[in-house]
Amino acid sequence: MLYVPNNNLLGKETAQEPKPIGKVAKAFIAPIRADRACAEAMGKCVSKAIGAVDRLKSIERKPSIKDTLEQHNREIAEAGRDAPDRSRPVPAHGDRA
Repeated sequence: MLYVPNNNLLGKETAQEPKPIGKVAKAFIAPIRADRACAEAMGKCVSKAIGAVDRLKSIERKPSIKDTLEQHNREIAEAGRDAPDRSRPVPAHGDRA
């Protein structure tokens, strides 16, 4: 235990203000504070990511365009109709060259 003389015996008033943290204590506290700040930041990012995943799960998915086109082509084939002609029409002024 550290002996601290009583300032009242010497005629001085006792200091009521707390002493500031020493350099050694700051050196030990700094990495702990940095780790805590990193952990809090990671926690915030993880909670945002979990919220985003929950929102994505709740969204109703629309069928893809490819599936829609395949279904449409099957319906055309079942109805016996001909699919539209995909060849390009000849322009009206095509005979001029």
